[in-house]
Amino acid sequence: MTYALGTRLIAEFIGTAIMVILGNGSVANVDLKGTKGNGSDWLVIAFGYGCGVMIPALLFGSISGNHINSVYDWLGRSRTLQLE
Repeated sequence: MTYALGTRLIAEFIGTAIMVILGNGSVANVDLKGTKGNGSDWLVIAFGYGCGVMIPALLFGSISGNHINSVYDWLGRSRTLQLE
């Protein structure tokens, strides 16, 4: 099924937002004092970013083609338009 460009862009935006929130939230959890994860190891950050990539990929992969990075998505579309 082909989705409209606006729908794909919204899916990319929400997917990128989820990735940034989960990834940067895990870094903040490890670095900030007063949080439950303060002083944890790099494994917590890796797990946070892993979930931050996997969850949007599973949710929006069939809609937008799984390009969570919006810059890559725009470059890919511009190259496709030039080839046609």
